[in-house]
Amino acid sequence: ELDDASRDRSPFFVASDRFELDAFRSLSAPAPDVSFAISLLTHLNSTDIAQLLTNLAASTLGAEHRLYATVRLKADRDKQDFVAAKDSSAVARFYYGIQDFRDLAAPLGWTVEIPIFTGAHVRYAQHP
Repeated sequence: ELDDASRDRSPFFVASDRFELDAFRSLSAPAPDVSFAISLLTHLNSTDIAQLLTNLAASTLGAEHRLYATVRLKADRDKQDFVAAKDSSAVARFYYGIQDFRDLAAPLGWTVEIPIFTGAHVRYAQHP
């Protein structure tokens, strides 16, 4: 069993299919400083990505926050793998370019950084 000091450092997790990140407040939890979206943005249309970023920014109460997300860029598109769709869903696949993400994120106060893998090292190229 955890002692009180360890319990105070325990992480809080919130899961929502509608980006209801205000749930952190109802838990009396501190604002998150990091979020992960693994294989999520590929299945969201740009409207839903904007909603995610907006809600995430609101839930962090202005604190510095990093969102780590995996995406399939337009250059990765395999025509046999493409599923045309208008609405976000588990089976839809949306492909965006770097500029698409910059155009979407910048007005919402987010900066897009793309990792560049060189051997065993990862460096981030910031795209202001």
